[in-house]
Amino acid sequence: MAVRIRLTRQGRRNRACFRVVAMESRDPQNGRALEILGSYDPLPNPPRIQVNRERALHWLRHGALPTEAAQWVLETQGIWQEHTGKPGTMTVAPSPIEAAKAETPARSAGAPADA
Repeated sequence: MAVRIRLTRQGRRNRACFRVVAMESRDPQNGRALEILGSYDPLPNPPRIQVNRERALHWLRHGALPTEAAQWVLETQGIWQEHTGKPGTMTVAPSPIEAAKAETPARSAGAPADA
């Protein structure tokens, strides 16, 4: 089975933090991880990111593929560039969570909802 490096949600409502984990691609989002590689807390400014570089590189060298969000976390730490030998594709891009917030259109209080 394929191994993916991805984020699992932790924390409480409106106070999410994430773990960077290596797990089977078919396991549920918050299922059992093969290994916890680090953490990502998006709420402080700047976001707090901690990743075990050696273990992340180990999984990447053994064929693990990161999700888009996990790749962003790896790029901010320089791990993805070290693995591929190329500059990152998302060097200045906002975090995936900030990008999702920006894409969500804001509704005004008086506007009727679409049916």
